[in-house]
Amino acid sequence: MRPQMEEKHGKAFEMFDIVHYTTQVVAGTNYQVKIQIGAEEWAHAKIYKKLPHEGEEKELTAWMAGQTADSAIDFNADVEMQVEAEAEPEEPPMVGISDKVKSGDVKTL
Repeated sequence: MRPQMEEKHGKAFEMFDIVHYTTQVVAGTNYQVKIQIGAEEWAHAKIYKKLPHEGEEKELTAWMAGQTADSAIDFNADVEMQVEAEAEPEEPPMVGISDKVKSGDVKTL
């Protein structure tokens, strides 16, 4: 995975030491990894590993450079910010069946 991470980062790493990781079992496994990539430089990577019957391939799904030794691995915070930034379409006002009956749009028996 190091070559894919260096490509995302845009340059080769001075070092590559995994400092900490967590896992989340989904339809496969998500790994959230803190990596020291320089003397005073850390990054976070999210890696998805497919299930054995799917070939156990690994995919780099997220990359966050510019982290510190103490920064928490939290890809969910970025997702929440993206969701808040997206504009939600306005929903038409709810019209109940009784409103339609009163207006004559629905015929009663």
